[in-house]
Amino acid sequence: MCTTCTTPANVIAPRTRRWTRDEYYRMTDAGILTKDDRVQLLDGEIVQMAPMKGPHATALSLTGEALRPIIGDDMHVRVQLPISIGERPDPEPDVAVVRGAIRDFATDHPQTAELVVEVADPALALDRGLKAALYAAAKVPDYWVVDLADRSVER
Repeated sequence: MCTTCTTPANVIAPRTRRWTRDEYYRMTDAGILTKDDRVQLLDGEIVQMAPMKGPHATALSLTGEALRPIIGDDMHVRVQLPISIGERPDPEPDVAVVRGAIRDFATDHPQTAELVVEVADPALALDRGLKAALYAAAKVPDYWVVDLADRSVER
Protein backbone atom coordinates (compact mmCIF):
# COMPACT_ATOMS: atom_id res chain seq x y z
CA MET A 1 0.00 0.00 0.00
CA CYS A 2 1.24 3.49 -0.84
CA THR A 3 2.11 5.45 2.32
CA THR A 4 1.45 8.85 0.72
CA CYS A 5 -1.78 7.86 -1.04
CA THR A 6 -5.23 8.38 0.40
CA THR A 7 -6.58 5.19 -1.19
CA PRO A 8 -5.14 1.68 -1.26
CA ALA A 9 -3.10 0.82 -4.37
CA ASN A 10 -5.41 -2.06 -5.27
CA VAL A 11 -8.53 0.15 -5.45
CA ILE A 12 -9.61 0.78 -9.02
CA ALA A 13 -11.09 4.19 -9.72
CA PRO A 14 -14.63 4.05 -11.17
CA ARG A 15 -15.03 4.74 -14.87
CA THR A 16 -17.98 6.10 -16.77
CA ARG A 17 -19.71 3.68 -19.14
CA ARG A 18 -20.03 5.21 -22.60
CA TRP A 19 -22.94 4.09 -24.78
CA THR A 20 -23.14 3.55 -28.53
CA ARG A 21 -25.94 4.91 -30.67
CA ASP A 22 -27.31 1.34 -31.14
CA GLU A 23 -27.37 0.75 -27.37
CA TYR A 24 -29.05 4.12 -26.86
CA TYR A 25 -31.82 3.23 -29.33
CA ARG A 26 -32.27 -0.19 -27.75
CA MET A 27 -32.87 1.60 -24.43
CA THR A 28 -35.72 3.55 -26.03
CA ASP A 29 -37.09 0.39 -27.68
CA ALA A 30 -37.07 -1.34 -24.27
CA GLY A 31 -38.83 1.61 -22.60
CA ILE A 32 -35.87 2.45 -20.37
CA LEU A 33 -35.77 5.90 -21.98
CA THR A 34 -38.92 7.62 -23.20
CA LYS A 35 -39.67 10.79 -25.15
CA ASP A 36 -40.49 12.43 -21.83
CA ASP A 37 -36.89 11.97 -20.63
CA ARG A 38 -35.54 14.84 -22.84
CA VAL A 39 -32.09 13.33 -23.28
CA GLN A 40 -29.47 13.20 -26.02
CA LEU A 41 -26.51 10.93 -26.62
CA LEU A 42 -23.41 13.14 -26.69
CA ASP A 43 -19.98 11.53 -26.98
CA GLY A 44 -21.31 8.30 -25.50
CA GLU A 45 -22.97 9.94 -22.49
CA ILE A 46 -26.70 10.28 -22.03
CA VAL A 47 -27.18 13.96 -21.26
CA GLN A 48 -30.40 15.32 -19.78
CA MET A 49 -31.56 18.51 -21.47
CA ALA A 50 -33.34 21.38 -19.74
CA PRO A 51 -37.05 21.90 -20.41
CA MET A 52 -37.69 24.23 -23.33
CA LYS A 53 -39.02 27.61 -22.27
CA GLY A 54 -40.79 30.19 -24.43
CA PRO A 55 -37.77 32.24 -25.57
CA HIS A 56 -35.91 29.10 -26.67
CA ALA A 57 -38.93 27.74 -28.55
CA THR A 58 -39.53 31.09 -30.26
CA ALA A 59 -35.89 31.45 -31.34
CA LEU A 60 -35.88 27.87 -32.62
CA SER A 61 -39.03 28.43 -34.69
CA LEU A 62 -37.84 31.78 -36.04
CA THR A 63 -34.47 30.29 -37.05
CA GLY A 64 -36.12 27.41 -38.91
CA GLU A 65 -38.54 29.76 -40.65
CA ALA A 66 -35.75 32.17 -41.68
CA LEU A 67 -33.63 29.38 -43.17
CA ARG A 68 -36.33 27.58 -45.19
CA PRO A 69 -36.69 30.16 -48.00
CA ILE A 70 -32.94 30.67 -48.47
CA ILE A 71 -31.65 27.10 -48.71
CA GLY A 72 -31.36 25.27 -52.00
CA ASP A 73 -33.98 22.91 -53.43
CA ASP A 74 -31.64 20.00 -52.71
CA MET A 75 -31.73 20.65 -48.92
CA HIS A 76 -34.26 20.81 -46.12
CA VAL A 77 -34.50 22.11 -42.56
CA ARG A 78 -34.80 19.68 -39.63
CA VAL A 79 -35.90 21.03 -36.25
CA GLN A 80 -34.87 19.10 -33.13
CA LEU A 81 -34.23 15.86 -34.98
CA PRO A 82 -31.16 13.63 -34.60
CA ILE A 83 -28.15 13.55 -36.84
CA SER A 84 -26.06 10.41 -36.52
CA ILE A 85 -22.53 11.77 -36.67
CA GLY A 86 -20.68 8.75 -35.33
CA GLU A 87 -20.94 5.67 -33.18
CA ARG A 88 -21.33 7.51 -29.86
CA PRO A 89 -22.86 10.92 -30.57
CA ASP A 90 -26.45 11.24 -31.70
CA PRO A 91 -27.23 14.89 -30.99
CA GLU A 92 -30.56 16.51 -31.74
CA PRO A 93 -29.58 19.99 -32.89
CA ASP A 94 -32.16 22.70 -32.55
CA VAL A 95 -31.98 23.34 -36.29
CA ALA A 96 -30.03 21.50 -38.99
CA VAL A 97 -29.90 22.09 -42.72
CA VAL A 98 -29.23 18.78 -44.44
CA ARG A 99 -28.69 17.85 -48.05
CA GLY A 100 -31.46 15.69 -49.51
CA ALA A 101 -35.21 15.39 -49.33
CA ILE A 102 -37.16 14.62 -46.18
CA ARG A 103 -37.97 11.09 -47.36
CA ASP A 104 -34.28 10.35 -47.95
CA PHE A 105 -34.05 9.83 -44.18
CA ALA A 106 -37.08 7.60 -43.69
CA THR A 107 -34.97 4.68 -42.45
CA ASP A 108 -31.98 6.42 -40.86
CA HIS A 109 -30.92 9.88 -39.73
CA PRO A 110 -28.55 11.99 -41.81
CA GLN A 111 -24.89 11.51 -40.98
CA THR A 112 -23.96 15.16 -41.43
CA ALA A 113 -25.45 18.59 -42.02
CA GLU A 114 -24.49 21.66 -44.00
CA LEU A 115 -25.42 23.91 -41.08
CA VAL A 116 -26.23 23.24 -37.44
CA VAL A 117 -27.78 25.88 -35.18
CA GLU A 118 -28.07 25.49 -31.42
CA VAL A 119 -30.23 27.92 -29.46
CA ALA A 120 -28.50 28.44 -26.12
CA ASP A 121 -29.90 29.68 -22.89
CA PRO A 122 -29.01 27.41 -19.98
CA ALA A 123 -26.83 25.15 -22.19
CA LEU A 124 -24.44 27.78 -23.58
CA ALA A 125 -21.30 26.08 -22.22
CA LEU A 126 -22.42 22.72 -23.66
CA ASP A 127 -23.17 24.28 -27.06
CA ARG A 128 -19.85 26.16 -27.19
CA GLY A 129 -17.84 23.21 -25.89
CA LEU A 130 -18.81 19.57 -26.37
CA LYS A 131 -21.39 20.08 -29.11
CA ALA A 132 -19.10 22.39 -31.08
CA ALA A 133 -16.33 19.77 -30.87
CA LEU A 134 -18.67 16.96 -31.97
CA TYR A 135 -19.93 18.91 -34.99
CA ALA A 136 -16.36 19.91 -35.93
CA ALA A 137 -15.19 16.29 -35.71
CA ALA A 138 -18.09 15.32 -37.96
CA LYS A 139 -16.94 17.99 -40.44
CA VAL A 140 -20.16 20.00 -40.27
CA PRO A 141 -19.05 23.03 -42.30
CA ASP A 142 -21.08 25.69 -40.50
CA TYR A 143 -22.12 25.87 -36.84
CA TRP A 144 -24.00 28.73 -35.17
CA VAL A 145 -24.93 29.30 -31.55
CA VAL A 146 -27.84 31.64 -30.90
CA ASP A 147 -27.04 33.12 -27.48
CA LEU A 148 -30.37 34.24 -26.04
CA ALA A 149 -28.84 35.97 -23.02
CA ASP A 150 -26.58 38.21 -25.14
CA ARG A 151 -29.05 38.34 -28.05
CA SER A 152 -26.29 37.40 -30.46
CA VAL A 153 -25.32 34.73 -32.97
CA GLU A 154 -21.88 33.11 -32.77
CA ARG A 155 -20.45 31.41 -35.82
